Amino acid sequence: MKIVTLTGILLLSATISNAQNAYEDALSHANYAYAHTKNAHESNNRDHVIEHSDKAIEAFYEVEELADKCGCEDAYNAAIDAREYAEKTATQDTWERSRFYAKRAREYGEKMISLLNECTPFGHIDTAYVSNDDSQNDIEKQRSILLQKQQTLALEQKRLEAQIAIQKQKQGEFEQQLQQLADL
Repeated sequence: MKIVTLTGILLLSATISNAQNAYEDALSHANYAYAHTKNAHESNNRDHVIEHSDKAIEAFYEVEELADKCGCEDAYNAAIDAREYAEKTATQDTWERSRFYAKRAREYGEKMISLLNECTPFGHIDTAYVSNDDSQNDIEKQRSILLQKQQTLALEQKRLEAQIAIQKQKQGEFEQQLQQLADL
């Protein structure tokens, strides 16, 4: 019976770990995509807009796949929208039009990150420990529950760190805009 219980715990841990890895990878690719769309929007010529948008497109594809894996449907849809706008930058005939679509891709990229931060890879997994054996010792149950809570807290910490990074980036942009206004 202990072997069955141990196997169950290992399978649950592996499932949680895979979902957590997909979620963390999705956040990482989302940050890359956002950074590239930001660079595309700030570029001063059409070729650079397209170059940065192409890099963003690759990252958006990764986010789509990973967000789908971890069950973050809203982030998945935002990644598709952002990618589609980024793809439109290459088909425009002027820098202004390409930049407009880069701006839209950036806006959807920001929305995508926000939606990823609200999502949890455990949405489809029951994190409460279920025992097949009523006589299973309480220590094993508690150990399993604590392990799951520890993994959930680690994931929450990553999510909060990503939010802080976005806020710092926004603050830097705001301070840069204030500096530009002061220089006028």
